[in-house]
Amino acid sequence: RPRAAAELRRALSRHHVPPPVQEHVLAWLAERGLVDDAGFAREWVAQRSRGRRPIGPDRLAAELRERGVGSEIVAEAVAAVTPEQELAQARAVARAHWPRYRHHPRLDGERRLTALLRRRGFTWETIRQVVHEVAGADAEPSP
Repeated sequence: RPRAAAELRRALSRHHVPPPVQEHVLAWLAERGLVDDAGFAREWVAQRSRGRRPIGPDRLAAELRERGVGSEIVAEAVAAVTPEQELAQARAVARAHWPRYRHHPRLDGERRLTALLRRRGFTWETIRQVVHEVAGADAEPSP
């Protein structure tokens, strides 16, 4: 898989490559377009946000920072996820998991669903809206 420059630097350090040689190797790779943190971040966001287990922008940003990607690049890459996309992904996760929580007292079920969505990295605004929609629809009596 593609890697961020910081990940490669850590790998070179683990193999006891001296720092000046690390810099030379990373510069050589960057000149040839083989290391591109911005491209890596864009691809990471695209893959992780549409995967089997969609995650929200907060978790995407945390994962990129964990891999050593700079703050500006992280912000730019995560901004590619539109609020509509985030909302659709959060709804899908909530609808898939709500049946597990619906047998709990309502507030407990909502709390559990909120915690799940937060762990997945969705924003609080999105979580509030989705939990209200999913749990609220369940509470309405059927005609």
